[in-house]
Amino acid sequence: MPTRLYAFHVFPNGWPATGLLLLRVMTGATLATHYTLRLRSLSPDTPAALACDAILVVNGVCLAAGFLTPLSSLITAAGYLWTIWSPNDVGVSVLVGVQAAFFGVVNATALAMLGPGALSIDSARFGRREIVISSD
Repeated sequence: MPTRLYAFHVFPNGWPATGLLLLRVMTGATLATHYTLRLRSLSPDTPAALACDAILVVNGVCLAAGFLTPLSSLITAAGYLWTIWSPNDVGVSVLVGVQAAFFGVVNATALAMLGPGALSIDSARFGRREIVISSD
């Protein structure tokens, strides 16, 4: 079990955890929805694009659930940047829009810096740590 993913094991409770949950769900769900729609529009003769889009759909779900949040957040930011600069036949403005994609990049970057919060799979897996200092 990797113990270095969260250096301080800070998983805020209460309203901050709820705010992080909302941020994670909206950012991950938007990414997953966008790339699900894009998967439907791609032809099967582009397997690399299909594979990348499928990975980004799964990553969006992982981010929404709070699974490996720092890594998922960085992949999400890269996915939104790819949305902005990739040439596609669907068109960025139709599905997401450039401004919304930049908004996704900022949200994903903020999540990578803040962490998942107490309402996440990461919190359940890594948990809070209690340090007991003896008085010897």
